[in-house]
Amino acid sequence: MHYTTKRVWTGITLLSTTLWCGSIWATNEKELNTIQPVVEFYQSTTHAKYPGHFMNDFLKAFQKKFKDTPLQETELQFSIGFTVTESGELDNIMVSNITNPQLTTDIISIVKEMKKWQPAKENGMKIPSRYALPFYINIAEIQSNTKNIHYTASKEESLFKPASYPTGHKGFWEEYTSKKGPMGEANFVNDRLKYTYTLTIDASGSVVGVELQGIKNDRLKDKFIEDFTKVVTSMKKWNPGTYEGRPVTSRILVPMITTVVAVEDEY
Repeated sequence: MHYTTKRVWTGITLLSTTLWCGSIWATNEKELNTIQPVVEFYQSTTHAKYPGHFMNDFLKAFQKKFKDTPLQETELQFSIGFTVTESGELDNIMVSNITNPQLTTDIISIVKEMKKWQPAKENGMKIPSRYALPFYINIAEIQSNTKNIHYTASKEESLFKPASYPTGHKGFWEEYTSKKGPMGEANFVNDRLKYTYTLTIDASGSVVGVELQGIKNDRLKDKFIEDFTKVVTSMKKWNPGTYEGRPVTSRILVPMITTVVAVEDEY
């Protein structure tokens, strides 16, 4: 006689592709937050969308244009304002805090040549919306051969570098998975939990604190924190965050999804 039983297992989906690609936000001990774009909407109920990362695309285009062009400025701190029209084109482009007229013209030209946006909508109708985006650009970095230029909104933000794992995000997930092992049995099926851990990493690279957002059940939340803390504190030390080249305490967000599935055994 054959019997079929069901074992319920929890399986964790590690969002490694987004760990170091925008889903980690870090702050230093001075509570420096990653600055989000300043957005002004007029009547819109659905945000306009850019097909990619507008700020990083702008920096790549800026570097391409000015990599071999001498500039009097050593750094730039400015804002770009523009309207996304009903057709997704950019109109009424304005650049603030730039005193060089030719540089202002060049920046506007770069913005005009970028990809079209998906316009904002209100009640299903396409409508114009207005944006204002702050930029900080270090000219020496732009004119270097580096390909790893990332968007920063201010000089202070550019001086802060978040903590990083010695073997990169792929190495972090591989080591975490190997140390974590099977999730074990659970008593609920077909559940999908989305949650985020916040790691506090001190100036020596040690994980000194773990917080969890997204789990409402206190007992389950405490268990998740206990298990996660046990694993990450047994792993390699991090490269600490730095501010002006000095190690500082930083915080990293780690998003995860846990899915509970049923597995059949026959005997």
